[in-house]
Amino acid sequence: MKRLEEQIRDVQKVEIKEEIDEELEFTVIPTGLPVKEQGHDGYIPLDDDQKIRQKGIRNRLIREDENDDSDEDTEKFYSSRADALEEDTKRREQQTRFLEQEEAERKDSDEEMERWEQQQILKAVGAATIGQVKHEYELTTQFFQRSTIAENKESLRKLEFGDGDKQSTAKELSEKYKMYQDMKLYVRSLLDFVFVDALDEYSNISKVLDRIIDWLVVDGKSFQDAYVHLCIPKLLSPYIRLQLCQAEILKDPNFRLDDQAWYTDILTAGASSEIDPQHPVVVGLLPAIVEKVVVPYLTELVADEWDPLSFQQTQNLTTCLNTIIREYPTITSKSKMVNRLANAIQKRAKDSVSEDIFIPIDPSVIIKVKALIAETRNEWMPYMNVQNMRSLLGEEDEPNIYAEEARLQMEKTMNKNSELKIKAEEARLMAEESVRLEADVQDLNEIFTQLQTIVHQQHDMVDSIEEHVEQARSQVERGNQQLKQAVKHKNAKKLEREMLDQLEQQEESVAELDTTFSSLRQEVEAKARKLKKISIKLQKARRELQDLHIAHSDERRELERDVSQMNMELKLK
Repeated sequence: MKRLEEQIRDVQKVEIKEEIDEELEFTVIPTGLPVKEQGHDGYIPLDDDQKIRQKGIRNRLIREDENDDSDEDTEKFYSSRADALEEDTKRREQQTRFLEQEEAERKDSDEEMERWEQQQILKAVGAATIGQVKHEYELTTQFFQRSTIAENKESLRKLEFGDGDKQSTAKELSEKYKMYQDMKLYVRSLLDFVFVDALDEYSNISKVLDRIIDWLVVDGKSFQDAYVHLCIPKLLSPYIRLQLCQAEILKDPNFRLDDQAWYTDILTAGASSEIDPQHPVVVGLLPAIVEKVVVPYLTELVADEWDPLSFQQTQNLTTCLNTIIREYPTITSKSKMVNRLANAIQKRAKDSVSEDIFIPIDPSVIIKVKALIAETRNEWMPYMNVQNMRSLLGEEDEPNIYAEEARLQMEKTMNKNSELKIKAEEARLMAEESVRLEADVQDLNEIFTQLQTIVHQQHDMVDSIEEHVEQARSQVERGNQQLKQAVKHKNAKKLEREMLDQLEQQEESVAELDTTFSSLRQEVEAKARKLKKISIKLQKARRELQDLHIAHSDERRELERDVSQMNMELKLK
């Protein structure tokens, strides 16, 4: 286009140049006659009405008044230089008008040419885009078909492999399932028959507690001195654990300790006797059992059965622990059992988070889904743009045999995108649930850390109690003997008063004994030091006596020899 415009301009310049050269060959006078047509004397005939047309001016009329004869006109003389300047000025004005007109025509032609070029470009681009889109659509369809076939083959191969593996392991799994069912029935039957051959006096918690409370009523001093109240939880542990094994603590949302039979038996302990219900032993019996029996059982349950990923199990365990911590004062961080439970929960939660839960910092599943959706959108966007362009231009698509297949493929792609969005949402919800679970685990860790701090504060007292248990064994035997005598005695009340008096006396004597024991212990230590010194002196004295004995025996033998000699001498005289 630019080359064509340059050629037109060159042609116009050549024509203008030729016209200028032709004009310069003539020297024009006002009459409009060239010099060649004038006479030799330089005059023009007065009666000549000939109209002159110059070559350099196209279609230009000569006015008649220029050649009209007039009496007023006189002969004038014009020089060639002035005529040339005048003609040059006229030529320049004419050239300027011509160029302006040419520029306006050129602008109009340029606008028309640009519109024509844009129309041609749109037609060429539209035709090329439609053909390209058809070709890309065919390639995309073939690609999707090949990829779908490959995916189906791979899925079929996996299913066949899985079926073969399942068939090979079906027999083994059936044997294991049968074994587990038999074991379950055996354990249930075993729990039912643990105390089947025992008397009610030994198999019932209430009966056992009544015997213990009778001892406390009859001889409370020996009961306290023997630290029997510390041994009761261990004594009742088999009965309580048997009932806890039959309960579903992690699966039953309605599980409560106060619904257990052993709980009721412990609460009603001492109701049939004359002991004060507010007695420290009776009041502290249930908290001690919960701490030393129930908490260790929960520790084993957490380590072996609890699944931190199960919302139901975690909720049931949390409810049970909250109830225990809130209602029992001995469940503190100073208790060794509570510390072990806290460590078990923490360890189980950490193992579950590190092994069973995947928490991405930036979920790659969501990123892949977004990338796949964007890629699919980019693949189908050119085709949609072409459709929109052709609808705006009012054109109709040519009949396409792949239109229906393309529509189905698009629907399939959109369905797949919706499924991927659903999976991304599920992944997001799982990540939020994991974050919530981690927060719960941290809260549990804080709770049990506090429990540990409380447990360490009571550690020294428990150690001192354990030291006194061994010293109380002899007193327990004596208390048993006295209890048997009290049961056989007819007048139990009198015996009871006597025993109370004896207990008071014993308490006084024990206090005195404690004071005397401390003083005696100091005296014994001092005497022991003295005895060591005396023993050392005694050893020295023994050694000296031995030496003296040896010397005395030697002197005695010498004296005997002297006496025998003197006797012999006397006889000789």
